[in-house]
Order: sequence, then C-alpha cells, then structure tokens
Amino acid sequence: MDSRSSWWQTLPGILTALAAAVTAIGGLLVTLDKLGLIGAPRDAAPTQSTADPTAGAAARSAEPAPALATSSGSPAQYTVEFTSGGEVTLHHSRADGVYQMLDAKVENRNTGTLTMTLKVRLTSKGPSDINFGSDLFRLYVDAVPRAPNNFLNDLVDARSAKEGEIIFSVPENAKSLELWIGDNQDSAKLPVVLRKTG
Repeated sequence: MDSRSSWWQTLPGILTALAAAVTAIGGLLVTLDKLGLIGAPRDAAPTQSTADPTAGAAARSAEPAPALATSSGSPAQYTVEFTSGGEVTLHHSRADGVYQMLDAKVENRNTGTLTMTLKVRLTSKGPSDINFGSDLFRLYVDAVPRAPNNFLNDLVDARSAKEGEIIFSVPENAKSLELWIGDNQDSAKLPVVLRKTG
C-alpha cells in the first residue's frame, strides 16, 4: 500500500473529526452568547412601544375617578336633647325608680328613617326590686306612640342601679318627639329635641 492510498483512507476520519469539532465550538459560542459572556452588551430594560404617548393618558382618563366624600352624599349628623333634663322619678308599687338618660345617639343610613339609641340608667330606691323593661318606654312621634325596636327585660335590685339600651326608629321628617316612660301606676313624658347638625 503506497502513501497516497493511506492518505485517502484517513481523510474521511479527519473530516468527521473536524465536523465534530466545529459543531462543538459552535454550540459553545451560542451558549457563551446567551450568557452574555461574549458579543455586544444587551440592554436589560424592556423595550417600550413607539405608540403615541398620549394614548395611555387617554385610557387612564376614561377610567372612573374615585368617589370623593362630600357633605351632600354623607349621612347627616344629629344631636338629641331632653329639654326637661332627661331624668324622672316614678312611683311603682314595689319601689320608686329614677330613670336617667345617659346618652343618645342617632344613626342615619340615608333611608329616610333614623335609628335612635337611648342609654338609660334605672335606679331602684327600694324597698324592693323593680322591673326594667322595654315595655315601659314609648316614643311619641308627631303624637303617635311607637314601641321600641329591641326587647329589654331585667330586674333592678333594691337600692341599686342598672343600665340598658332602648332603640327606636324615627322618621327623618318627624316634627315632634316625646319619650313616654311608665306603667299604669305612674308615668312621665320627656320632650325630645332632634337637631340636624350636618
């Protein structure tokens, strides 16, 4: 076998080896480029659209604006005043009771009806206990009696006191209010002044 015959037999092996080397180098270059180790530096910032910059502002202006609280949209505020002092003493068969209005708050939910909550203290002067119940209270709205919305049924021991809440619904356009307290033995009326403050 001469030298030319030997050369042609090894040439395919050399070409195969060269092809494998070129493929490996190409893969290495692609990997290094993706890693940013070779080639021109890339801008990491996201590309921005070249669309009209006023388009975004127009889209934002089309969205509904957040609602702002205004005095006309917020519920009106009220104060409650008992012109006669907010305290009465009633004589019952079992004991004398002192009814004292400690607090009054009015809630308005823009429904045309107010909710008035009265915080009442009942003191029994003795000699026995005394009933403390919602059936002892009525609110006269424009001379028409209304029963409380809630139910209260308790006893106050002799020479002691308890507090409870009495809740009434009141029309927003009511002209006169009177709180009636008592039973068949004794009763009293407390004029109520409801004022809108806001």
